[in-house]
Amino acid sequence: VKGSESFYALFRRWSSKVSHYTYGGYAIVMLLLGVSMNLFVVAATYAIRGTK
Repeated sequence: VKGSESFYALFRRWSSKVSHYTYGGYAIVMLLLGVSMNLFVVAATYAIRGTK
C-alpha cells in the first residue's frame, strides 16, 4: 500500500507539472495518434479485401 501511495503521489506531481504546459502538445500527439490509427485501419481493410 505504501508503494502504491508513493507512486500515486509521484503521478500527481507529474500530472501537475504537465498541466503547467499548454495542451497543444497533447492535442498534437492525440491528433497524430488518431490519424495513424485511421491509416492503419484503412490499410488493414484494404489488405483483408485484397485477400478475398
